[in-house]
Amino acid sequence: MFYTTDTTTQDTSIEVFGNKQLIWGSLLLLLSLTMSLTSYYMHVKILYYLAFFTLIISIMLLFIAMGYDLAKTLKLSFFSVTSILILILVLYFIQRLELHHFSFSVTDASDYYIAGVCSVNRFQDIGFFLPLTASLSAVGFVLFGYAYAPLINVILYATTIPMVYFIYRRLGLNALVSLTMLLFIVSVPLSIWFSKTSFSEPMWQMMLLMFTLIAYNILSKETIHIKELIVLYFIVILAPFIRGEGILYYGLILFLSLYHFWKFTNIKSALVIASSYIFLALSVYATLQIRAHYLLGWQFRRIIPKITATELMNIIDVAILFAIGLLFFLNRYKKGFKHIKLPLIIVILSLLFKVLVAYIFSIKKHLAFEDLLYLNEYGLMIGNFGFLITLLIIIGLILLYIRASRGDIISLTLVVLYTVFYPTFAMQGITFNDEHAIFLYWNRYYFSIFMMIHLFALGIVVNEMYRYLKTIICDKIYRFLILLFMMLMIVYASVDGKIYDIVTKEAHLKNSYKIFPWLIEKVGRNSLAIVYDDTIRYRQRTGVHDARYLLARTLSVAKINVKEFQKVSPEKLNHSLQLPFDVSKRKFLLCLSQKKCDLENEILLPIDMLYMPITWRRHNGNIAKAEKMHLNLYATLYKVNPKFNFNQEILFKKSSLLAPSLLGKGWRKIVGGLGALASNNNASLKLPYMKKDKKITYVLTLNYAILNASKHKPKKITFKLGGKVIKIIEVHSPSFQEYTIALPQKNILDQDKNLVLDIETSKTRVTKEGHTIKDRRKLGMALKALKITKIDEIK
Repeated sequence: MFYTTDTTTQDTSIEVFGNKQLIWGSLLLLLSLTMSLTSYYMHVKILYYLAFFTLIISIMLLFIAMGYDLAKTLKLSFFSVTSILILILVLYFIQRLELHHFSFSVTDASDYYIAGVCSVNRFQDIGFFLPLTASLSAVGFVLFGYAYAPLINVILYATTIPMVYFIYRRLGLNALVSLTMLLFIVSVPLSIWFSKTSFSEPMWQMMLLMFTLIAYNILSKETIHIKELIVLYFIVILAPFIRGEGILYYGLILFLSLYHFWKFTNIKSALVIASSYIFLALSVYATLQIRAHYLLGWQFRRIIPKITATELMNIIDVAILFAIGLLFFLNRYKKGFKHIKLPLIIVILSLLFKVLVAYIFSIKKHLAFEDLLYLNEYGLMIGNFGFLITLLIIIGLILLYIRASRGDIISLTLVVLYTVFYPTFAMQGITFNDEHAIFLYWNRYYFSIFMMIHLFALGIVVNEMYRYLKTIICDKIYRFLILLFMMLMIVYASVDGKIYDIVTKEAHLKNSYKIFPWLIEKVGRNSLAIVYDDTIRYRQRTGVHDARYLLARTLSVAKINVKEFQKVSPEKLNHSLQLPFDVSKRKFLLCLSQKKCDLENEILLPIDMLYMPITWRRHNGNIAKAEKMHLNLYATLYKVNPKFNFNQEILFKKSSLLAPSLLGKGWRKIVGGLGALASNNNASLKLPYMKKDKKITYVLTLNYAILNASKHKPKKITFKLGGKVIKIIEVHSPSFQEYTIALPQKNILDQDKNLVLDIETSKTRVTKEGHTIKDRRKLGMALKALKITKIDEIK
């Protein structure tokens, strides 16, 4: 139930309990990720639930391990330990209640989220990036739906809390100091921000923390336990499925095998560690099969231009043979190898490697050498933590390197991590204030690895401060309270309160997810046409994306059957809008705008409206002054009903979709947006089918004008139904008026399918002087509106 570190090569001997639970918790965590990745491709829904259940069990075991160490070290009761753990979890989650949503955006996190949803809804892998992060999004979507899908990322990242605690403990920190540092790390703005996203960085950080802990176990004793070896195998298998840098685990395995052999001179166990190369190579090969375009085009060719998958695998194979051959070579000269100071050599090589990488990329990226060597890292430190904490971190890094050079296993492992992944950090050339449409976006490269190493260095300094307090203050409680007060003062003086307020109270694109479940509920799998405001735009560093691009990426994976898009200016989203497509063939029409849509048409029936006030932070080179962006979205849904409705007025105008189906012969065109003009004195209307029932009375109401009618000489209009005259009307004015005509029951009873209403107008017109002359223009009726009223008679 406990584990005592080997003190032969360490200067920080400390007893740490709960190692057994820590190992089992790590195994279950890796098993959970494996099940999520399997379900992503096999689409076995039960695996999503099993992955989540296993994740929860792993978190419980990890916290039990942490609680066990607290209880044994501080001699606390079960109630006290439980209270502390609950307090930490409450503090962790309450700062992460506002979840980010990337469904209505274009970025890496959006791809991870959309690919996860598509895997669940459409049984397809459409992801561009590596799939393990997307598979976790799929688990979140299955369990929590669109609204709370990002919650799965918050839950997963909670596993880092006990891992960070155990690394602090193995760095020699007092349990109270470890807790104090843990409370600080849980509240670091960068940690809060990224733990709520669907970026790969939080999972990547968790994997590296786990590797650090398992590396400590492997390097602390000569014999390797099977569970520890399985954890190592799982890590090197899964890491390439998270990020392209997974290939750099080659350097970590080389360190483990060489250091273990140097320390224990056991070639067998060193080769067992090196056997993990096989799993790493197989994993890299598998990712190349599914993500060749991304890995080669966007990752490896940035280092080796024009490299192919075969050439890359050949390089890996040669590197593996070199590493194994090196072990056999050192075994032959093991006496000499044993006497060298390997930790010191590793530290020196680490520093030289960092200088070399900075020099290479300064030439490659045309940047100042000192910028890549230390200024960008320093700028990220001071931007995220302020000057005072940055100063303490720098002191801590010096102490970390000194400890590593003396053979402290955990410090040396952190230095190796720092070194192996430095090229991927340096090649980005990022600074704290690099502009982006997403708040803190570029800080993710710092967050995933370097932030944690810096915070471990800070913990070393805080522990030294606590050790000094022990020499002047005897009471443990007073010492802890003073330490806590000192940390709070440091944090208050260093951490930007505005940034903290943003990361805890705001969410990126909050409310954007609502459109998808709302549409699915209303539309289902029916066909949909979309009209959208051309001012709906999301600006990114790579360009501006409008609503069609933003919607199309997610509506398709939500299995919403979108057939057409139409982009119009906001002032045109009114009753006169012309639709270029045949909307009558669709079941629904969606109008998306920044102001309420006002589409009026006889076949469009308003169903519902959704209001989505969307906000996000975009900075243009100064994160402290990050601009808050607003986008008020109105989604108005119409049901398309192309059939004629009784008691509903049909307007004969350009935007009318139903009126053209009622026009028979003799109609020329729309005139001035007022109505359909008869091309001659004879025209007809196709009346809809009317139920043959003597109890129902139908009344036709027409709103029309005879443009050449005059009070001097009225124009006669004759209406015929089925060839029989049903009404003659005299029109005395050229203005539009309403006229009603009762449709005879006999004509309706005699109808076959559709009734045809014939309209005849006289062929004369009147001049201003009152003379009647022949109307050579053959003008007839300008029809503005039509309505058939159905009246149920009472017996």
